[in-house]
Amino acid sequence: DDPIRNVWISRVDQAVHEARGDVVLVAHSLGCHAVAWWANLVGPAGVGRVKGALLVAPPDVDLPEVAPRLARFQPTPTTPLPFPALLVASRS
Repeated sequence: DDPIRNVWISRVDQAVHEARGDVVLVAHSLGCHAVAWWANLVGPAGVGRVKGALLVAPPDVDLPEVAPRLARFQPTPTTPLPFPALLVASRS
């Protein structure tokens, strides 16, 4: 109910580091933004075990009228992800 970007990024980082073996990230909604921010912050060297990602239904957090709790994930990172990813999205 009260997402905080840095907390979510930290949890992604913790989960990746605690995983045994290779990692495939699966994220929905704001989780997609958390994955993108995490990958952007740790860079290519920090994502070595991540083999890919499935990102589903990311909200457009950059809209002017976006809810304040979603705006915490602004701006959407524009750096390409350093691993293969499949994005599933719609306009509804």
